Amino acid sequence: MVTTIALKDNYAAQIVPDAWDKNIKVCLVDEVNNATTVLAIWQGGKWISESYMNLNKFFELVNLYPKLKRSLKKAYQYLKTDIYEANISTWSKTFSCFKRRVKIKVYRALK
Repeated sequence: MVTTIALKDNYAAQIVPDAWDKNIKVCLVDEVNNATTVLAIWQGGKWISESYMNLNKFFELVNLYPKLKRSLKKAYQYLKTDIYEANISTWSKTFSCFKRRVKIKVYRALK
């Protein structure tokens, strides 16, 4: 689930979630020169980067582009859900029995 967001001046932000390692890599792509710079990596509950300038640029882009922030939230939700849970839908029905409410959840696999 790689997400690419167009930015101004022929740049793009690329968000790459890795479900195996449980991290999110955010890259800045220069479309003219075909160069990619890793801005930040979310791992272990914090953002890390090789240089402070890249990390500063990452937070600046997140503040300027709300679409980037929404895509980061979607990537984080993608990491939180298990691969097997993504193919299962859940619905619940509340039944009353002897003046007590019982909540029953039924799981159904999607096709």
